[in-house]
Amino acid sequence: MNLLRKKLYQRLLPLILMCFVSNLSVNAQNISINFKDTPIKSILKEITRQSGYTFVYSDLLKEVENKISINYKRKDEGIEPLLKQIFSGTKVSWTVIGKQIALVSGFKEESKSPGVFLLKGIVRDDLNDPVPGVTIHNRSNGKVTTSGTDGSYNIEAKEGDQILFAFMGMTDYILPVGKSNLANILLKPDIIELKDVVVTGYQTISKERAPGSFSTVGAELLNKPSTSLEQSIIGNVSGIQLVNKAYRGRDEGFIIRGLTSLGANSNPLIIVDGFAIEGSISSINPNDIASITVLKDASAASIWGARSANGVIVVTTKNPHKGKQSKVNVELNAFVKFSGKMDMDYANPLASSAETIEYEKMGFESNFFKLGSPIGNNYSSSLYYSYARMYSQAVVAMNENRLGLLSGDLNTELQRLSSLDNRDQINKYLLNSPVTQQYNLSISGGNEKLTNILTIMYDKNIDDFKGNDRQRYTFNYRTKIDLFNWLELSVGSMYQYNKSNNNGLTLAEIALMSPYDMLLDDEGKYLSVQKDLYLPIINRYITQKSVKFPYNDWSYNPLQEMRGRNISTISSYGRVQAGLKFKIVKGLTYESKFQYEIMNDSNKKLYSEDTYQVRFNVNYNSQWNGNAATAVKQNYASGKAISEAYNNLDAWNFRNQINYDRTFDDKHSVSIIAGTEVSERVYQTVSYPLLYGFNSELLSVTPPINGISSPSNPIYNMFGGSASIGFPAPSRTYSVDKYFSIYGNASYTHNDKYTISGSIRTDASNLISSDPSIRYSPFWSVGLSWNVGKEVFMKDVDFVDRLALRATYGFNGNVDKSTSVTPLISVWGQQPTYGTGYGTISNYGNPYLSWEKTGALNFGIDFSILNNKITGKIDYYNKQGRDLISTVSIANVYGSDYQKINAISMYNKGVELTVGSNLRQGRLSWNGTLNVAYNKNKITNLFKSKSTLANRIYGPGSGWQYAEGYDANTYWAFKYGGIQNIGGIMQPVIVDKDGKNPRAMTSSNTSFDSYNYLIGSGTYVAPLIVGMNNSFKYGNFNLSFILTGYFGHKFKRLGFNYPTMTRGNGNINKYYNEIKNCDPNEFIPLPSNGTYPNQIASYFDYLSNIIVSASNIRIQEINLTYDVPKRVLAGINMNGISIYGQLNNVGVIAFNKYGQDPFYPMGSYKPGISYTFGAKINF
Repeated sequence: MNLLRKKLYQRLLPLILMCFVSNLSVNAQNISINFKDTPIKSILKEITRQSGYTFVYSDLLKEVENKISINYKRKDEGIEPLLKQIFSGTKVSWTVIGKQIALVSGFKEESKSPGVFLLKGIVRDDLNDPVPGVTIHNRSNGKVTTSGTDGSYNIEAKEGDQILFAFMGMTDYILPVGKSNLANILLKPDIIELKDVVVTGYQTISKERAPGSFSTVGAELLNKPSTSLEQSIIGNVSGIQLVNKAYRGRDEGFIIRGLTSLGANSNPLIIVDGFAIEGSISSINPNDIASITVLKDASAASIWGARSANGVIVVTTKNPHKGKQSKVNVELNAFVKFSGKMDMDYANPLASSAETIEYEKMGFESNFFKLGSPIGNNYSSSLYYSYARMYSQAVVAMNENRLGLLSGDLNTELQRLSSLDNRDQINKYLLNSPVTQQYNLSISGGNEKLTNILTIMYDKNIDDFKGNDRQRYTFNYRTKIDLFNWLELSVGSMYQYNKSNNNGLTLAEIALMSPYDMLLDDEGKYLSVQKDLYLPIINRYITQKSVKFPYNDWSYNPLQEMRGRNISTISSYGRVQAGLKFKIVKGLTYESKFQYEIMNDSNKKLYSEDTYQVRFNVNYNSQWNGNAATAVKQNYASGKAISEAYNNLDAWNFRNQINYDRTFDDKHSVSIIAGTEVSERVYQTVSYPLLYGFNSELLSVTPPINGISSPSNPIYNMFGGSASIGFPAPSRTYSVDKYFSIYGNASYTHNDKYTISGSIRTDASNLISSDPSIRYSPFWSVGLSWNVGKEVFMKDVDFVDRLALRATYGFNGNVDKSTSVTPLISVWGQQPTYGTGYGTISNYGNPYLSWEKTGALNFGIDFSILNNKITGKIDYYNKQGRDLISTVSIANVYGSDYQKINAISMYNKGVELTVGSNLRQGRLSWNGTLNVAYNKNKITNLFKSKSTLANRIYGPGSGWQYAEGYDANTYWAFKYGGIQNIGGIMQPVIVDKDGKNPRAMTSSNTSFDSYNYLIGSGTYVAPLIVGMNNSFKYGNFNLSFILTGYFGHKFKRLGFNYPTMTRGNGNINKYYNEIKNCDPNEFIPLPSNGTYPNQIASYFDYLSNIIVSASNIRIQEINLTYDVPKRVLAGINMNGISIYGQLNNVGVIAFNKYGQDPFYPMGSYKPGISYTFGAKINF
């Protein structure tokens, strides 16, 4: 990793420094010139180079041809003294607005030619504010002037003249002069209308010539403060939703138009500037994005072939415009985002200390809780029996009282514990108020030959947990250079460096604490929290008898643990893109592009001797026979402990492509691309076990003191059992993915009305069978579109601006990396008993493994009415997946009764509606978008043997929970049958779908045929999603908000957790009272006599009575922005200043009576409302 950083620094640092130096020179006011007999126009060019000021003047301004001699060297005096010296003795005057200087020659009113008059007016922007400093050029007579601070102007003109109005950041406006001497001008922002084009990654085409289904997120939405790409997409694009990993058993991510793959990666393909990237979405600087295009159907996405079935998200980064004059634009965006501390009553909803002790008393006195025989006062058996158990303080007190060894009264001790509440200490010592700071600097410029843009982003995040923080540095640089009229060079690079500290406790670690476990006493000293060992016996047999273990401290304290460990991750990601574009003849170009990516992760865990992690492991793996007279034999060295892991990814992609785009006779438009693509991805990991005796100065560790355990060298632990002291060798993995692709796309448009398109791509990979008939699988699409609005019969339908019909059909693909063509063996290392190497067959192989395929049919309508005040689109789609990979039953003759194969068919059918508004009344404007999407998913063909209980309910994500005729995202649950007499014992039961044939909830019954007992209780992915984005502008204020709604799905709400006390504690949750005196036919009650055999832990979380509605409406974002008026900016040499505030995670309306958020189920982390304040400055 250090070598990577060094190489990237060597390449990127000179570039960054060069850009910074050039930027500093542009903004400096230190001007030094020395010329002799030199034309003024040449001197002005040098001033521009040194200062960044640009000069605007007419070709008729002859004074710039004058030759002068000048020797000027001043510091920080501004530009005025220099201009006075240059134009001394001439009639030239000037106006300075920001970094632009307009030069004009004085004229006299009486010298006007016949018909010449003084044209006057005011220049305003789209907010009706005056625009100062606009360059006004009469192209007919060469006169030049600028607008004043109030936007007013006057210029000599006559009827028929052409007047150009130009201002940085605004669209040029040309005024044909009429008879009137008054002309007020409206300039509009110079925004690239990327929403009017479709960017596929391989080409950019007009949306009117694109039959496919796509959605675009433009500049206005992307200009808001954002820390991630997800924040810019959710609610703004129809048919896409972010699914929480709590539901689907895999990483959180996007789903576009339903779940397309069951076993493979279901996330969409991410494209950045034409290439698929290996980096995650978080590697993209949100400030650097110009547009996001989501490709949904086969016509739009099939060009990406075997990885496009899940949809494609195409990210286009910002690039400055080429222009005649070199202009440097600097933009600084900075914000701070903060929120309150985590709501632990939601994230860790425990019952009170008194209720917990009440439950633990019940458990200690009853076999109902599976505590078994409590620990006796015997070292060799009892202490070992309790290893990996966590007897709570209350259970320890009860057991010590049973043994007659409790010092003091039990009720007094339990009353003391009941009065304790650790929530305040957890909040104070373990939790943070999360804060994010982000600073982004963008420097861009260009001329008619080249463009450059450099962005530098730094953000720092303080996590919800103390001890956790992250810093991220992101550098992006892109340039385009016209080397010749026929050759263009483009180069892009990015480098991201992340460093995170993860020393804080996790929510899971906090959840292990009983509500009465305090961190510190009144004097601020660490208190012992029960973990793993029964400490009273440790005290009696080891501490009191002065047995010398390596460490005398056996206690565990979460706060001490957090402070004593250093867990860090350093990651770096570099990406370089380069391309040559050859312009052969008109319309015909050839492109050769290359991308290289390298990623490195370094994970280090360092534990001091103060941590329980070190003390316990060293002590536990020390040999002792329980006799105080026998010395302890230490096996692991004392001192710090360290473990490290390294991941490395190298990927490259080489593409060659021919493009032809030409229009003939203004009627026949032809667009053709064809190319090949070769890529390779190499992923390696190295992971070291926890090593002891680490010396941070020598960077060395101490090998196991008595060697490694083996049959010839048996090593024992503190209880006399075998200690697994292994060889401290790292584990390694290595994988290679290779792809070869041939692709083509062609479209023909007649008279801007009728378009036919088609694409084809074939992919080959080393992941697929070596049989060419299977390995090379073609993916193709065809599309038709009809621009009805341009037909003759529509010319009198004035209110319709655009009406187009679209239809596409084709196939996309997907690849599953979890299976293999050939058998795979997973080597586990050395077998501890026999000392030989061993492993397992992790995959039996499938020589007929092929691509997953999804056929997609799409019909669409695009419309725009009332002068584009209302726009929208409607899409219907039918995606038919086949040859999908999942675990299915096979005959035992193949050596296994199950295997992952291409055997499943599934469909996703749906409708999408997008409606936008663009209304304006005076200084008030409203832009809104409503997205509505409905999706129906169903598995149509799947072979499985009769699925057992364990197979079916352990989804989602296990692969076994899928069933023919059901949604792939189905929740499977049991129907609770109340308390019934089974085998002479009244106990809770489950019943079949008809409410009959009760079965006891016992472990012996977890392997029965579950088909008749499991109920499909709804889908955990919302079939109906709604997004609403509204923006209201008044003057310089812009108020916007985003609402999202998810409807028609279910989630598993948190119910009572029925802890069995198997580990010696009863951390019950807040729903204890719900079942304490419940209707036994509604919920599983606690037993009245503690007699019925209980295996509730295998069932309670899979009952249909806790599957409830997950429908919800979310206020995702509220944003308020104020743009400083241009007349104010003119006086401070700024192009733009925006001040903004934003609220995120504002609120949720959940349609369930339990107050639980379906996206963040109770018992998990739920982000609170966050507040963002920042400013964007452009100069």
